[in-house]
Amino acid sequence: MRKTSDACSSADLLKEYDFTVSGSTIPMQDGEVGHAVAAKGTLDIAENGSFEVEADCSVRFGWTLPARAGQVDEPPLMAMRGFLVDGGKEILAFQTDPGAMVAARFTSNGK
Repeated sequence: MRKTSDACSSADLLKEYDFTVSGSTIPMQDGEVGHAVAAKGTLDIAENGSFEVEADCSVRFGWTLPARAGQVDEPPLMAMRGFLVDGGKEILAFQTDPGAMVAARFTSNGK
């Protein structure tokens, strides 16, 4: 576990993070289909996501996973909540959408 800072701002976000995401969703309404979620990649926060950093180092953001090869429909927007840790070098997060049990880790090499 990494320590959070005493205070944070949007200036603590770095430009780019590598991510790993895993978990699953369960149907909450008729017609929905549950599925596994697993992905790795790189996230440029200026191009994909809407990040809001609170003074207590919590972060709320929405973002879309990159489409997988052969995927026909566009991946849905994921609502996430997490915490900036290690001086902004990491974001430990979870999906807050109903029925989602998805965890994510974003790490940066300082870009």
